[in-house]
Amino acid sequence: MSKLDEHTGAVFSFKWSKNGRYLLSGSYDKRAIVWEVTPNPTPTTAASSLLQTRIVRIYTLHDGPVLDVDWKDSEVFATCSTDRAIYVCEVAGSTPLQVFKDHTDEVNAVSWSPVVNGQQFLASCSDDISAKIYTLSGKKHDLRGHTKEIFTLRWTPAQNAPLYLCTASFDGSVKVWLGESGDLVYTLSKYTQPI
Repeated sequence: MSKLDEHTGAVFSFKWSKNGRYLLSGSYDKRAIVWEVTPNPTPTTAASSLLQTRIVRIYTLHDGPVLDVDWKDSEVFATCSTDRAIYVCEVAGSTPLQVFKDHTDEVNAVSWSPVVNGQQFLASCSDDISAKIYTLSGKKHDLRGHTKEIFTLRWTPAQNAPLYLCTASFDGSVKVWLGESGDLVYTLSKYTQPI
């Protein structure tokens, strides 16, 4: 068994890098941590750990709890927080590649899209009742249509099909947006409780 216990507060999110080498965690303690996880070549007993772990880097960029994290690939990732900021970082450095501060309330989730036509997008959603789509060079689309906080979002996984982003809200609806244009294409609204 391997225990990763550096965080001093609740861990809200963790994700594996695309190559499975790193684990990224985000916590109430306002930190994001990149852990390297590798097989243990010489476990000494049957009860000893099959994995070796080490902290690669601790990021103390946010002023509030880190609510979500997501990998762009195996080196670049994004974090979001109650401080309304999104940081895009890479494992090799401690200085952010990009900082987005367009939300006016806490940012609940971030998600990188698959690569489409050579581009990859970062989506975020917030208690400010908006979702946003970014490229690394800046904000691309501001998505508005929900009437309450947006709690989570997901991209369609297919790389050879139209790219859609789904957002789920406390207003009981799921909205489907065309990723490249930001157009709202469908609303699922049969729920009477928050999603």
